[in-house]
Amino acid sequence: MRAREKKPFYLYRRGNIYYVKLIDPATGLALTPRSARQTDKAAAEKIGWEWFINGLPAKKIKRPVAAVG
Repeated sequence: MRAREKKPFYLYRRGNIYYVKLIDPATGLALTPRSARQTDKAAAEKIGWEWFINGLPAKKIKRPVAAVG
């Protein structure tokens, strides 16, 4: 019987939204959780695999209100 392989991330829910916490392969430590912005577990898991393969998406830079208008 083969042992079940561990996923390279954790998936958990806060309220109705799923979050992905990737594991750094070099250190084995968990990175800061990021919202998958999904309420469906399968869709959130798909995003987790995409982030593992392609890397995390860049965070949006917030501009000050004075710069917008």
